[in-house]
Parts: sequence; structure tokens; C-alpha cells
Amino acid sequence: MNTQIRNWIPDILGPGFVCTQQRLPADDAGVKVATLIKHEPQNDPHFPAPLPAGGARFALLLIHGWNDYFYQKEFARQISALGGAVYALDLSRYGRSRLAGQMWGYTSDLDGYDSDIQFGLHTIRDEMGCDTPIILYGHSTGGLTASLWADRHPGEIRALLLNSPWIEHKSNKPAEKMMIPAMKLLAKIDPRRIIPTTDNGFYHKTLTGNHLNEFYPTDEDSPETDPFFTTGWNPNPKFRHFPSFPVRAGWAAAILAGHARISAGLNIDVPILMLTSSRSSCAKQWSEDLLRTDSVINVEQVWQLIPNLGNCVTLHKIPNAVHDVMFSRRSSRMRAYRAVECWLKSVL
Repeated sequence: MNTQIRNWIPDILGPGFVCTQQRLPADDAGVKVATLIKHEPQNDPHFPAPLPAGGARFALLLIHGWNDYFYQKEFARQISALGGAVYALDLSRYGRSRLAGQMWGYTSDLDGYDSDIQFGLHTIRDEMGCDTPIILYGHSTGGLTASLWADRHPGEIRALLLNSPWIEHKSNKPAEKMMIPAMKLLAKIDPRRIIPTTDNGFYHKTLTGNHLNEFYPTDEDSPETDPFFTTGWNPNPKFRHFPSFPVRAGWAAAILAGHARISAGLNIDVPILMLTSSRSSCAKQWSEDLLRTDSVINVEQVWQLIPNLGNCVTLHKIPNAVHDVMFSRRSSRMRAYRAVECWLKSVL
């Protein structure tokens, strides 16, 4: 990818955010386009702090999870205030990058996102210089993708930040164990076949607010001004769906292959910070506990796999956090921001 001046245009997130797109090499599902979003604090009317003296001293490249896209505006402002340049990818077939008629979020190989990530890294280095320390960030399935990429590309980044990474799925249920080889076989025969799944909508509800009338948080400071309890984070229903995107056999097999590689052990050569909730829940009915726990992944399973990532992993368990720690209640977000700030000081 040649050095070039990018055509940045105003982004859907409003003033202070711009985006640019890149056409990537096609894969077995066809055309690929990736979108890179950038935070410009100098143009952001909601940026809460003076611009850091001397400009940005590092860059953070964010990768979202399944059924998702980039809209973490508050987190972007926090990183910018710490002296970071914030860039985020909408991966091919997600969010801003999905073209008409494409299967939402589909890939048959997580390694196929190498071109998306390289697009982000090349752009950062073109704009900030080749010596810029780059932190790669991944949430949920983005954490799986980022971990696998970092293992296969030693020396490319300064550090890895994982937010509730979906790096393993284990089940003791015989029926689910039997389905795994069947799904792998189906992926070879008919990779685009939709696998029946259910979505109870509980996690989606935690992101869309209006919880103050249901469960008033007596342990919070000013919950009436916290978006988590009032307006929610306003995910665009065009890009984040309820029910979730259809799960296809080829995508499921790619995730299982990624989990198998984690189980076999990686050797990531850079410091890693992992943030998760302090608890998981598997509720069958909507309750206040879902506003305090990870209802998507089993965090205890994730903790057990920390030695399989690398030799320098720091874990922070954030009380009362939901699956996306950065979209949790204010007290949990503040804990996460402080953990990130302290860790950045140690790796930069």
C-alpha cells in the first residue's frame, strides 16, 4: 500500500470525527471495503480537556466486535485527552463498510482481516510517522481477531488492549459438543448456510438506556446524567441489529478455528492489557443484574486462557461492567479509563 494523502470526510458521529475508505483485495465472498474513522479533538465541541501539549504521542487503532461498528465517542475523547491519536476500523462487511447486498459481518477466515488492519496501520504511519507507537485494541470478536493478528505479526505494534475478548467458547453440554464437528463439516459444504440462533435482546437493551426508571442505582454518582441509565449509547440500528446478524456456517467455523489457535497457545510479544467485567451472568429473564455483568461471554473461561496469549498480560476485572466495558455505567467506565491510563504509562 503506497503512501498517500487520504480523503477524509465528515463522519456520521458528527463534528470531531472523520472517515475514509479503502477498497481491499477480494476474498471468497467478493468485494471488500474497510472504513477508517479518526477522532479530531480540535474539531470536537464535546472534547472535555485542553489539547495535549506537543500533539499526539501514540496512536490507538480500534477493532469492534460482532454485530457492531465504531461509535465509542466517549472512549475516543478519553484517549485523545491522554495524548493519543484515535483511529478505528469498521471491518469489511460491517457498519460503514458493508456494501449493498453483502452478508453482514461475513468472513470465512479471520486472517482475512489482515488487509483491513494493515490499511489502518499504514494510514497511521503515513500521517504520524513510522516510529509512532501503535496500540491495537479489540473488543469481543475483535479481541480474538486482534490477538491472532498480533501473534502472527511480531514487532508491528507497541502493545495490545483487549476489552472482553471472545477468545474461547466451552460447553459441557453434550449436544453443543456434538454440533461443533457438524458445523465445521457444514462450513465446507455450504459456508453461507445460516445457523439457527436466538437473541434474547438483553445485552442490546443494556446499550439503549432508559434503565433509570427500572432500576435506580443508589450506589452511583448522578445516574440521571449517565447515558448508560438514561439515553443509552444510541447505536445506529442500520449497523447494530436486533436480532443480531445471521450466523453463517463459514463464519462460525472461522471463529472456532480462532478459538482452537488460542487454546493451542500464542506467543504475543508485546504487553497486553485485558479488561473484563468481574462477573458473567446467563439470565433467562431481564433483571438489574444484567446491568452489572457480562451477559455475552464467560469471563472466568477467558481468565483461564490468559497464559495462552503471551508472557506479559495485565488483567483488570471491572466491577459492575457489562460486555463492552467502555459502555458500562459511569463508575465502571472511570475504573477502566484509569486502568488504561496507568497501563499506557508503563508501555509507552
